Amino acid sequence: MKRSLLTLATALAAVGIQDLRAQSTLERHIENRERRIAELTQDIIRANERIESDIDSILSELKKVTDSNDSQTNVARIKEKVIAGLIKSIEVYDQKRRAARTEAMKKQPKIDRDTLFGDEGKFDERIEKRVGQILGLANTLEEDKDYQRWLVEYRGSRRWGRNNDRSYRRNPDYLRNRKEGARTKTMKKELATELEASIKRLDTANRSIKEKLKLKMTDDYRQLLTSDLERNEGLISEREKQIEELLADNSAPTTKISRDRAHDIGHMIEDMADDLRREFNGLFATYAELNLEREALKKLRDRLAASKKSE
Repeated sequence: MKRSLLTLATALAAVGIQDLRAQSTLERHIENRERRIAELTQDIIRANERIESDIDSILSELKKVTDSNDSQTNVARIKEKVIAGLIKSIEVYDQKRRAARTEAMKKQPKIDRDTLFGDEGKFDERIEKRVGQILGLANTLEEDKDYQRWLVEYRGSRRWGRNNDRSYRRNPDYLRNRKEGARTKTMKKELATELEASIKRLDTANRSIKEKLKLKMTDDYRQLLTSDLERNEGLISEREKQIEELLADNSAPTTKISRDRAHDIGHMIEDMADDLRREFNGLFATYAELNLEREALKKLRDRLAASKKSE
């Protein structure tokens, strides 16, 4: 009998030792995952810094200049292309943001909820920065100006208040401004329409949130919905202000440049845009890899928690 009890105790002790060893292995594995996540996070931070630096450089250069009679509408076309690129980046950020929120709202998300909400907040910040950059650049597009349609040229001397050698010619500033002013009006109208659509989406979301808040729910979920409501209301107010500023005739001061200078700027921006596309694609490839590591980390932590709970 004593031998049986001793054997049982030895067996139990062995199981306990094996459990401790398994937990120790899990903890080391978790440390390795955490270290890898930290490395990938730093890679993303550095890539973001490079991307933002390049975009700031492009915008800084473009905000200073506008078209001349020599460059026609070359600068305006470059600005429109950059604005289109910024809009595309917003679409990508919004897609990633919605994916993070969708995963966070699952009953058993693959990644820690706080991490996903943190990503969502970062995407929100980037989206709002891009909106501001788009509107800032749009504000440097040339508006309609009150140029004279015709220029009068006098040759010879004037007698008795008359000049028999007078001619008229089209004002090149008028012709150029007419084209660019029309392009600017169209661009700003399209941007205002996008901002108005954003307001409608936010308003629809708020109505849905208010209905949900009438129902029974956990305190955490109520706090989340309340936070969303406050965020959306703040964005609606900001969008309304942005529309008002966009449609106001308040073009920022710029310097007219030659056609050659416009071409140089265009080539420079094309080169930088190629680099940006590679950086942007690389950024989200790293982000996808980071999320795989995050999923693996959560599984390890759940296993470790379950192991400790079963002791």
